[in-house]
Amino acid sequence: MAAERSKRRNAKNGKFVGDGPRAIEERRAKVHAMALSGMQFRDIAAKLGISLGLAYSDYKYVHDETIREANETAEQQRQKSVERIDRAIRGLLSKVDSGSARHAEVLARLEQERARLLGLYAPEKRQHDVSGSLAEFLSLGFGEDSEEGSEPVAE
Repeated sequence: MAAERSKRRNAKNGKFVGDGPRAIEERRAKVHAMALSGMQFRDIAAKLGISLGLAYSDYKYVHDETIREANETAEQQRQKSVERIDRAIRGLLSKVDSGSARHAEVLARLEQERARLLGLYAPEKRQHDVSGSLAEFLSLGFGEDSEEGSEPVAE
């Protein structure tokens, strides 16, 4: 098949005839489908008459595009949710201003959800005290004073 393809090279740019955008897109889709079906890249490359590197880069291109599209969709959903929450907040403000405790609670929950969606909460900082564990470890004979290769002594 490679010999067949070499006859179809364009004399000016060295690219294969038929490697236009549509042909590239079709090849990438084939590579991606074959890889998802469990074929090895080496086998995909041989079957399609392309290099191993091209088979992998075609797969990676489609994979990355799929992830990018999914992320865009998630971001669009997040934005729609924030817009709905903003509308709900605007509708609640007059009721909260008139003194409604129930509406104030709903407003507080909506504002928390809005902040969560926008990533406004800082990650929680946790401090771990390992000094007790370290002291216990060192007491087993693995400290600086222990001889290299010696076994800990059970008490």
